[in-house]
Amino acid sequence: MSYQKYDEGRFIKMFGHNTVKAIGEGDIIADIKFQDKTTRIRLTQVMHVPGADGKILSLKMLDQKGFETHITRGHIHIMKVDEIYTEASLGEELYEVKMKIIPPQCNGPEVAEKAEEVGSIGGQPYKEV
Repeated sequence: MSYQKYDEGRFIKMFGHNTVKAIGEGDIIADIKFQDKTTRIRLTQVMHVPGADGKILSLKMLDQKGFETHITRGHIHIMKVDEIYTEASLGEELYEVKMKIIPPQCNGPEVAEKAEEVGSIGGQPYKEV
């Protein structure tokens, strides 16, 4: 996995005129579950925001990577072509995607093998997001 610390922090504009400070970015591996199917994905260019309570997926970044989002009746579907990657429900203020982040020390060859079992594209061990 890659991680790059920023020379200077980057401020990210959020909803409601709020900003947060990112100190670096890198890739992470996560397992997402949709309709009893678990898929291991690689989230790229994830910003490191110390002290953040959760992870925030940017709809702008998903769009730039070719994903579509469909929002209806309190649910959001994140999809590419005709495949739905995950569905999230509306929480108190945000849509909450359930995913399990895989620690870097668990991303060895045996994890790549397992990832191929649960879902891969074109022989790649992870689906890149």
